[in-house]
Amino acid sequence: MPAYEVAKSRHTTRRLDKKHTHSRTYVVNNPTSAGAMADAISAAPPEVIIDSKYLRITDIDTEETDHPDWFMASVSWATKDSRQSKEATQPTETNDYEESFTIGGGTEQIQEAFSQTKYGDNSADLGNSINVGDDGSVSGIDIVVPLMTFTSVHYLPDTIVDETYILNLRDAVGKTNSDTFRGYTAGELLLLSASGSKRGEEDWQITFDFSAGKNRTGLTVAGITGVTKNAHDYLWVQYEQEQEDTAKRMKPAAVGVYVAVVYEAAAFGTTLRI
Repeated sequence: MPAYEVAKSRHTTRRLDKKHTHSRTYVVNNPTSAGAMADAISAAPPEVIIDSKYLRITDIDTEETDHPDWFMASVSWATKDSRQSKEATQPTETNDYEESFTIGGGTEQIQEAFSQTKYGDNSADLGNSINVGDDGSVSGIDIVVPLMTFTSVHYLPDTIVDETYILNLRDAVGKTNSDTFRGYTAGELLLLSASGSKRGEEDWQITFDFSAGKNRTGLTVAGITGVTKNAHDYLWVQYEQEQEDTAKRMKPAAVGVYVAVVYEAAAFGTTLRI
């Protein structure tokens, strides 16, 4: 049965967060509320575009009139999360993204302390080396260090996510960023995983997990200065053993600090397409 849009009934709310809302009112010739709702759905467009954002139908409310065969129907459109008071939200749109992060305690083995105090008149002067064996070997210790991971969920169009793209993601896992990416300097991000699922015919939900660290320069390690280490490089110290005069035992003497690049790098911007 016919449904007619009421003149000048359109109302749009533009929000700063781009989660706009829109509503229109229809007069529907139908003897039942359910029938009036169905007619209003048929008359109303499934989507409206406000400032290049797609809004979809979220609510339809019907109201009786003085005539038993006529209803007023109010149709509402919204983008995701625009109705904070409603539990129901619309699916995230293509090209939207969501991010979350966790900062916890990871472990890192160190062989040298920032400082170390010895006690005992006959104790050996071992410098800042930790857990030194009788043969002068350095075992070190595992300490707690900040570990930041974050997850980035993107909704990419079907035109991007093809077999080549998926294979490129496979090859990018276990690599660091080769250039500045999302505010992180080259070498500070490590791609831990990537997963995806197709949503209908239009787009894919792609989830990326990263580990984020900090590049450091000008380090002093075991008395050796000017050390540069990127976030995910591996640093280790080579020692020689020499005689310690006080305790008459072997002690370690650092002869070299080595920074090993253990991860390849990839251009995340062009590979991940986010």
